[in-house]
Amino acid sequence: MTADTSTNETSTEEDHGLANRRAWNRMADQYQQMMAHLTAPSGLTWGWWQHPESQLGVLGDPAGRDVLDLGCGSAGWSRTLSRAGARVVGIDAAIRQLNHAVTAAATTGTPLGLVNADAERLPFGDATFDIAVSNWGALSFADPTRAVPEAARVLRPGGLLVVCTSSPIFWLASDGHNEQPDERLRRSYFDLSRSPGNTGTVRFQLTYGGWIDVFRRCCLQVEALIEPQPDPQIELPDHLDADRWRRWLAQWPFDTIWKVRKQ
Repeated sequence: MTADTSTNETSTEEDHGLANRRAWNRMADQYQQMMAHLTAPSGLTWGWWQHPESQLGVLGDPAGRDVLDLGCGSAGWSRTLSRAGARVVGIDAAIRQLNHAVTAAATTGTPLGLVNADAERLPFGDATFDIAVSNWGALSFADPTRAVPEAARVLRPGGLLVVCTSSPIFWLASDGHNEQPDERLRRSYFDLSRSPGNTGTVRFQLTYGGWIDVFRRCCLQVEALIEPQPDPQIELPDHLDADRWRRWLAQWPFDTIWKVRKQ
C-alpha cells in the first residue's frame, strides 16, 4: 500500500498550510511515540481525552458507509472504522504522518485509501461521502471558513460532518504558546481566529456563533454540540502539569464535538 502524494508545496499555498505541513512532518515520529505510551480505551474515542463513541453515540453504525477521515494522522480512526465495515479514505497534509498510516494499515491488513491532501482543497468530487470526520484532525489546523465548505461539498445530501476540536473556552484560558491552561481569561473572545502554537503549527478556532454561521452558510444543520467531561483518572502525557490540568478539566470543557448534517 502506498500513499497518494499528489499535493505539492507551491509558492501560492497559504502560509498556515505550509507551516502545518512542515511542523507535522517534523513532529510525526515523536507524536506517534507519545501516543503509543498512552493507554487508550478500546474502540472509537473522541478528542484528546478519549471520550468513547460507545457512550456518546455520535456516528451511529458506519457499516457500508463511505467515510472521509480529515487529518487521519497514523489512521487509527480510519482503521477502526474500516474494521467496522465502513469504506474509508484518510487524508493528511503531512506525508510523514501518512507513512505511519501506511505501515499500520499494512501490518493489520486493513483496507484503506490514503491521500496526501489539504482539507481546504479536497481532491474529491461533489457528493462522494456519507460521513466526514475531523477528530482533532484537519479542521483544528485549517481555516474553517475554507475547510468546512469543502467538507460540505464532498458530502452527499443527508451526510454527516463531525468536528471534534478544542473548546473556545480553552483558547480563552491559554495564550497559544503555553499548553497549560489558566484559571482566568487570557485573551478576548472576539479575537478568536488563528493562533501560532509552540510547536510551529498554526491552529484555528471560532466563537460558538462563528461555527454556527459557517455551518449555516454551508447548508449544514447543527444536530448536537457535545462538550464531554473527561474521566478524572485518565492518563495524561508526561509533559503536562497533571495537577493543573486535572483541576482545569474538572471545571471547563476542553474537547468540543460539533455534529452537523448536510441538508
